[in-house]
Amino acid sequence: MYLFLYFGWWNFVLNGPLELAIPYFLQRTGSTDTASILLGAMNAGALTGAAAAVWQGHFRYKIRFIFAGSVLTSVMFILLGTGRHTWIMGAAMFLLMLPWP
Repeated sequence: MYLFLYFGWWNFVLNGPLELAIPYFLQRTGSTDTASILLGAMNAGALTGAAAAVWQGHFRYKIRFIFAGSVLTSVMFILLGTGRHTWIMGAAMFLLMLPWP
């Protein structure tokens, strides 16, 4: 039950800012091409995370990976908000979405 509430809280808290990714990228970069590259990095991170989860299959200590993914996501949100360069924001979006699947 606690794990269900934990995931519910993370989805509630993080999906709001991710809905604003397109306007944020457009405002930060000023280019639709760069914003689409950043969104591609975001989707590539989610796809890579899903492929890694399917490929790995079974983790011995799942809770440790869940909490490590939460820490990684939090740090990448901070890096995304403070990053000024496109490559930093792209790497942050890739790593931010990596643990979500």
